Amino acid sequence: MNKIGWKYGLFGLLAWLFVSCQQEGLTDMGQGYLTVSLLEEATGEVTKATPAQLEKEIEGLFHLTIRNASGYTVYDDAFTDGSIRVAAGTYTVTATYGNNQPLALDAPYYTGESAQIQVTAGSTQATEVTCRLANALISIDWTDKSAFDAIYSNYGISVESDGSSVKLSPTDTKSAYLKSGATYQLTFVGTRQSDQSIVSIPMNSTELPTTLTAGEQLILKLTADTQTGLSIQKAEVNTATIRQTIPLRFLPAPKVTAKNFNGTELSFYETDAPLAQLDFQLASSLQDVAFTLNFQDENLQSLNGDYRLTTLTAEQRWQLVAAGFILPTIGVQAGAFLGMDNLLQNLHASNDGDVVNTIVLTSLQANDRDITAPITYTITVKKPEMYIELPDYDIWTKQFTIKECQFTGGKEQKLRANLKYQYQLEGSDDWINCTNENLQVFNEQPTQRNFQVRAVYRNLTSNHVSGTLEEEAQVPNANMDEWTSTTRAAWTTKYTSHDQPFFYPWISEENHWWDTNSLQTMPSSITASSINFKSFPTATYEDLSNGNKAALVRTISVNNLNIDKTSLGSNVRGILFAGISDDSGNMTEGRPWSSRPTALVFHTKYNSYDNERFGVYVELYNNETLIANGSLLSTNGVSINSYTEQNMLLNYVVDNKKATSIRIRFCSVAEEDSPAIQINKAVYLPTGNQNAHAGSELFVDNISLIYEK
Repeated sequence: MNKIGWKYGLFGLLAWLFVSCQQEGLTDMGQGYLTVSLLEEATGEVTKATPAQLEKEIEGLFHLTIRNASGYTVYDDAFTDGSIRVAAGTYTVTATYGNNQPLALDAPYYTGESAQIQVTAGSTQATEVTCRLANALISIDWTDKSAFDAIYSNYGISVESDGSSVKLSPTDTKSAYLKSGATYQLTFVGTRQSDQSIVSIPMNSTELPTTLTAGEQLILKLTADTQTGLSIQKAEVNTATIRQTIPLRFLPAPKVTAKNFNGTELSFYETDAPLAQLDFQLASSLQDVAFTLNFQDENLQSLNGDYRLTTLTAEQRWQLVAAGFILPTIGVQAGAFLGMDNLLQNLHASNDGDVVNTIVLTSLQANDRDITAPITYTITVKKPEMYIELPDYDIWTKQFTIKECQFTGGKEQKLRANLKYQYQLEGSDDWINCTNENLQVFNEQPTQRNFQVRAVYRNLTSNHVSGTLEEEAQVPNANMDEWTSTTRAAWTTKYTSHDQPFFYPWISEENHWWDTNSLQTMPSSITASSINFKSFPTATYEDLSNGNKAALVRTISVNNLNIDKTSLGSNVRGILFAGISDDSGNMTEGRPWSSRPTALVFHTKYNSYDNERFGVYVELYNNETLIANGSLLSTNGVSINSYTEQNMLLNYVVDNKKATSIRIRFCSVAEEDSPAIQINKAVYLPTGNQNAHAGSELFVDNISLIYEK
């Protein structure tokens, strides 16, 4: 005998008996107390668990009878968990549950009796009563129900005993209870599907015992087919326990626990759904589940409505499973649940705010009991916060790079794997995917340079950031056609002063962009001892066909001490540069500039003197920080006799700053070299040729900046 979980201590309720001395012969005897614990005789396999919370409910169903040694009843009432006051003496305790009916459905009769108990005055005596099933039962295993359904309707097993009958139906799990030792008759009754005829088939198999004794359970497993008809596949007799046979109505009502919910609330960011399900705590097999769906999620709103597991259509079942539900199975007990892991993975948030979905569990039926009230489970899906930046230095003329999106909430790996970056040009309603993740490259600059960008996961969007493509700006007077010709009091002798031609690379001084270093070779005045020396500009222009011009920069000697390249003095390379030269010839290089070219292209001729080479230089700055540079040096001693295109690439040494200024200079002799001059060289001027102390000559035309990015 085992104590198997529902032992009952009797405390609190006082039952005492006042018995006259004349009737009982107990005059002057002392008083004591008796407590009773109920035990179950455990035999056979336990197939139905009786939860601990059932104990109080069951103990109230038992009836106690306490009799003294003379057979007189001193207590005849419901089981109590208190001490029962009795006179000192010898007693027997009997516990019973139910009525020993001739035949009934789900009507077990339990009984148990203690050994004799001696109660002494002033003490409490504890006793244990072992209870067992005192009648027998017959149960049917309808495992082959589908085969019966194909042949019969409204069918079952009729059980007859002692003039009474009951029907065991496949639609429930009830058993027939009959008195121990009673005879019985089993008959299959049903209606044929084919012709609606009523059939009645007595079951007289030799496998069936004639009678069943107390505690025995006959279990029949039946089979049926159209060829062999009805047969008993298996008949076995087991010993049943109280725990196995306790009536369903006394088992606990089903309960629900929501895994990974906070009570009945579940909140998560889209893409980061937890594993969650509704676990059903059942004391017997699941009979039915009903629930109501109310999805705000626009992709699942077609599912909104009421559902009952036992009446689901094939289409409804398919739709629920396709949405991600795992539906419970009728008839299961252990591990019954409503799964929603895949459903949660498919739930979406909205740009407008949280999306709230509800699942109302309206019914959960087992052991003919239901939950006390509907339970509403709220599932809130939040939008992952996505944030992007568009640094201005990552915006060029034909491309831009969006800084990688940052996330708050959600599963970053999944979000990033399915993220799109998009742009929208000003004046357009269309959002266009970037050409390469977060990089957008245009074949040519759009007409509209203003735009905005965003990141998109599904239809969830990040913040919007505006930007403007850099202008494909070109230098003023790029074709070198704009010149102003004038004269300058350039040099004097002791007898007279002389004006020399002078040339500015602009039409209007107020708007000029280019300048030259001519003021270094033509200062305010030079006093020369000989007329052989001529002050001369370093920059002028060459007249081309159709009124076009080209810049011409040449090396010039400043004074007549420079009679050859080895003499002391100052030979000055000619320079055409972006900037300004003051009256003293001091050069201030650089012009405001906000675009970032990738190359400089120009056309040039070159007359090399004394094995010299020319040099062209470009530098981009952000305030005082050099961000890009490039240089092009010709081959020493190589002259270029006709205008030839030259292409010079810029190297960006800093790529996270915008340009604020640009420096460009064309030098008749490379800056790395010392310039030389030829004495009394015939020099071309638009105003007429003159002799000068001059050197190499560089011609420049059709300057353009190239923007590949």
